[in-house]
Amino acid sequence: MNLTVKLFGELQELCKNSSIQLQLPAHSCVGDLLLTAGSQYDIFNDRVFRVAVNCSYVDESHSLSGGDEIAFIPAVCGG
Repeated sequence: MNLTVKLFGELQELCKNSSIQLQLPAHSCVGDLLLTAGSQYDIFNDRVFRVAVNCSYVDESHSLSGGDEIAFIPAVCGG
C-alpha cells in the first residue's frame, strides 16, 4: 500500500518537504512504517517523534490501512 506521511516541525525542515510517500505491504503496522521510513530517510533514526493516525496518537502495534491519514509529530518543549 502507498502511504502519505505528513511531517511537522523540524522533521519537515530536515526533509525540505511537508510529506513523504512510503510503500508498505498490506497488513503493515506503525512499527513497519517506522522501519521503512528510517531505511529510506536517515533523519528519522535518531529523532524523537510521535506517530498519529487519523488524528490520534498510536503505538507501534497499530495496524495501518491505505486511506489512513498519518503524521510524524516531533517532540516539543517550552517554558
